[in-house]
Order: sequence, then structure tokens, then C-alpha cells
Amino acid sequence: KKGLGTTKSQRISTLTHALIEGSYERDTIQFTPEVDELFNSFHSFMFDSLYTNPIAKGEEKKAEQMIKTLYHYFYNHPEKLPDEYSEIYKSQGAERSAVDYVAGMTDRFAVYTYKELFLPKSWGVLN
Repeated sequence: KKGLGTTKSQRISTLTHALIEGSYERDTIQFTPEVDELFNSFHSFMFDSLYTNPIAKGEEKKAEQMIKTLYHYFYNHPEKLPDEYSEIYKSQGAERSAVDYVAGMTDRFAVYTYKELFLPKSWGVLN
């Protein structure tokens, strides 16, 4: 919904400011009325179009398997973790470092990492 902003950061900013403004000097936490209406519309759109959409739901098992595979890979190969997660590995172990790393991935980065680790490169790359 454009009224909230066209990017994630714009939407977060709009919602945060509307929550502060709508709750200021009140006993309840609430959005401003205008943003509340936009948020409810956006929320309904997301549920109808994405969260409960049969096409999107059909991809859930694939995504779940991808996340499990990435977790197991980094659990078993902690040396492949970025430096900051190597510190977590040293202090808290393989499970925590793998969980934190995979949990922090964006959808795009998780798919990219999965492709890089587990899918063969195009034959054209070998030429």
C-alpha cells in the first residue's frame, strides 16, 4: 500500500511514527487513525495475496527444506561461516552459530547461498 511507503524502510518509518504519534499521552498503544486504516488494508492484502495464497503455500515445503539444508551445512562446516559467526561458534557452539547465521539471511540471500552451495554451475561457466 503506497500510503505506508513503497519500500520496507519507508513502511517501518511510517508505522513507527504513527505508533508514537497515535499513542502519545494516551493509555493505549495505537496507530493514528489514517495509518491504522492503511495498515489494516495492507495486512488483509498480505494475508490474501501472500500468506494464505495457495501458490505461495505450495512453496513452503521447498523453503523449509532449503533452510534445513543450509542449517545442516553450516552446522557441519563452521569454517565456512563469516568471521562474526566464527566468534559465536567459539563461544556458543555450532548449533547457535548456524542458527544465527541462517536466521539472519534474507530470502534472496538464502536462495543465492543455497544455489551456490548445492546446485551445479551452468556448463558455460566451465568454458
